[in-house]
Amino acid sequence: MKTKLVLLLTSITLFGCVPNQIDQVVDEVINDSTVIAIDSTRFDSVEVDKGDIVDNLDDTLVINDPVVVVATSNVFKPLFHIDYEQCGTPVVSENSIQFEAGRVRSEGTYRNITKITATVDLSGLRELNWVNASFYMVNGSDEYCDAGNSGSPYCNEIDFLETNGNVATQSTIHLDNRQRYEYAYTHGLFENPCWYQDEMMCCDGDGVINATTINPDEPFNVVTVFEPDYSNMTVTFVQYENEVVVYDFLHHLAAEGSELDNLDGLAESMDRGWKIVASMWQGYSPNPNSSYNYEDEQCKEWSDLCRGIYVISNIEVTAEEEF
Repeated sequence: MKTKLVLLLTSITLFGCVPNQIDQVVDEVINDSTVIAIDSTRFDSVEVDKGDIVDNLDDTLVINDPVVVVATSNVFKPLFHIDYEQCGTPVVSENSIQFEAGRVRSEGTYRNITKITATVDLSGLRELNWVNASFYMVNGSDEYCDAGNSGSPYCNEIDFLETNGNVATQSTIHLDNRQRYEYAYTHGLFENPCWYQDEMMCCDGDGVINATTINPDEPFNVVTVFEPDYSNMTVTFVQYENEVVVYDFLHHLAAEGSELDNLDGLAESMDRGWKIVASMWQGYSPNPNSSYNYEDEQCKEWSDLCRGIYVISNIEVTAEEEF
């Protein structure tokens, strides 16, 4: 019989390794093992055999099943190199990038990611349409790959942020040529005449999230969190006291056209490692509820990509390791 444990701890000693602080220990039964994921400062993964005792708990914990203890709380600040440029070279300063179109990719690859955060500034995209400021990751490769099926080799991709100017956004998980996505719209909707506001706002919660408390004229944070067993991913926009969950695989309705109904392959792909990518480009942008107004003369053509400026900074990746 397998044991399922949910413990709230403040300290623990595992074979002489003492993390500074542990918020929680959460397990999930997977195949023939119980996996316990620990949020703490890093220590090496440890396999504990049946009957072993882990000391220094409030009460001694006797392991009744084989378990693997996995630490996933190193925080890394990625360094980036330029993949391509257009309209001028992206300016890379440590892990801050200013785009006038182009793409950057992380030098490192990250295994077993649990959290990714960044600050984005879309103020340079005000009243620009069909310009995509993106922040995403691809399932590690020395050569660039993505899930776009548009010339680059295919690989799994997770989009934390794609935009249509500073009005509409999309977050997507692409796994094995299937995807699940959600849209959102910011306060920029009320400043851009090229969108039908009523159509955009008609169906909040049906794969489209009202994020109008987020003002895209000011920077905001994009916070992506994965459950320890990779059964869920959430993306939250945070600006001052305002927080809007714009993606929740388990608890939100997916946008129409989504095909991915489970994350069964995510844990395996996380173990292979992911590259972090940011770009500003044209070729696709989200159009929630088909609410873009093509009928207006000033809105028929895409905006000039080279007029836009997109800044992303404070990028941090919480993962088991960087390699």
